[in-house]
Amino acid sequence: QEHDICVVFDNHHWFTSSYWKTDIGLSGKGIGFPAFVVKSFPSKATYSQTAAPLWEALLSNSLVIDGRKIWDLQTEFLTKVVNRVDRYDSVAAYEILNEPHLWSKDQYDKLGNYHTFMAQKIRTVSDKRIVFDRETAHDFVRDPTME
Repeated sequence: QEHDICVVFDNHHWFTSSYWKTDIGLSGKGIGFPAFVVKSFPSKATYSQTAAPLWEALLSNSLVIDGRKIWDLQTEFLTKVVNRVDRYDSVAAYEILNEPHLWSKDQYDKLGNYHTFMAQKIRTVSDKRIVFDRETAHDFVRDPTME
């Protein structure tokens, strides 16, 4: 704030999680979703085989951790961040999730539902900008008209 820097809180996952040992070669660097989110999705030979089931569960809000749905857990996390930093004028925006990964076109609707849910929750604690980042398509051709 004292240096007049604009801050956007970027909820970045960089290839979902470093918990997995996949073909991206980044295991162990502490990036992405924490182990408690992804540990029920075993690491397989490739990133797509490993990550696609997790993303489907995330976008469908069917992933439950200790009796709580993933969207509620993420809302709780983002609310804590917002409550801590929102008072600063230098904080300009909050990104829901950087480049969510999709494996089929039917996931666009699920992504829209996810973004709507998260934005409505963030809006209850902040009136600052909310950033919706474009998807990263895997195993199908990206369709910007569906974003």
